[in-house]
Amino acid sequence: MSIENTPPYVQWGIPPDAKARLGKGTVGTIRYSPDGSQIAFTSSIGIWLYDAHTFENIALYRTNQNIGTNSLPPAWTGTYFVTQNRDGTISLWNAQTGQDGITFVDKVEDISNTLLSPDGTTLATAGWDETVRFWDCQTGCLRFTGAGHTDVINTLAFSPDSKILASGGGDNTIRLWDVVNGAHISSLTSDEAEICMLKFSPNGTILVSRNTDETMDLWHVATGKKQKTFTGLDNLRHFEFSPDSTLIASVSVDHNVRLWNADSGTEYASLTGHTAPVWGVAFSPDGATLVSSAADNTIRFWNLNKGTEKVNITGHVEWLSTVSISPDGSLLAVEGSYKTHHLCGYVQLY
Repeated sequence: MSIENTPPYVQWGIPPDAKARLGKGTVGTIRYSPDGSQIAFTSSIGIWLYDAHTFENIALYRTNQNIGTNSLPPAWTGTYFVTQNRDGTISLWNAQTGQDGITFVDKVEDISNTLLSPDGTTLATAGWDETVRFWDCQTGCLRFTGAGHTDVINTLAFSPDSKILASGGGDNTIRLWDVVNGAHISSLTSDEAEICMLKFSPNGTILVSRNTDETMDLWHVATGKKQKTFTGLDNLRHFEFSPDSTLIASVSVDHNVRLWNADSGTEYASLTGHTAPVWGVAFSPDGATLVSSAADNTIRFWNLNKGTEKVNITGHVEWLSTVSISPDGSLLAVEGSYKTHHLCGYVQLY
């Protein structure tokens, strides 16, 4: 762990509406702590942790692997980070103490995914060896190994209650696992397309898979039934559930933000206004506002009760991507990138 200040060049050209610009290195996942006091995000050089009020750097948790995977759980508890290391180990960091508490020993060349459970008790790893491993975060010991996939595992997702793990891969199959005992619960088969992303709804009843043929499948977890296949998404980039699990927002290169009924899979609305591919989307905590960011260098706020645009923040000269909203709805974090002599990235706060 180290503490590093954001270099001066990162502040060049910051828009007047922005409160701060943080970090360096290509940015990935952005997460807030549950109380909104801290913001963490993965990057190509490690995991950055900042104070969300003062914007001061608290720590940088470095990976010592050239091509590492740095992991934040979808529902970050504000406690643990994971970094994957060159020596074939995985480090579990405690953000409260700054200590590298547990080291998991595995074959790093076989791992393509690492994911912490929302409750912070289980680490799941998977990859090229077609197996899922369940690790105990208290002891660092391997608890279970799940076999059954017949190709590389591309993606993992925990249910919000941490009781189910979903794995999806190149065999066009999603497998559901019982996290308590490692047992295989069921298999869900896609239609001749690899699974590249999985996400549970906040209430845990729905699972959505993003597939390599530019479709999404909507599954009911309890029955394993496929409710709907979403088509015509034109190079789908990202999707998110609303906080109440009733809507799904998807964005793609067709410049539109599309809203879907999460239970039936029917299209609810299409929000138009962006003039370039849309890369990021996020719901406000109350579900009344949707925020999108796009390659037209704008951030747009949408009133979902009316289906109209509320605010359009312009003046950016950089590429805008992932967006994330703080738990109280007062702070917006947007991933951006710009080119100097090499590709760099940052997180911008509004």
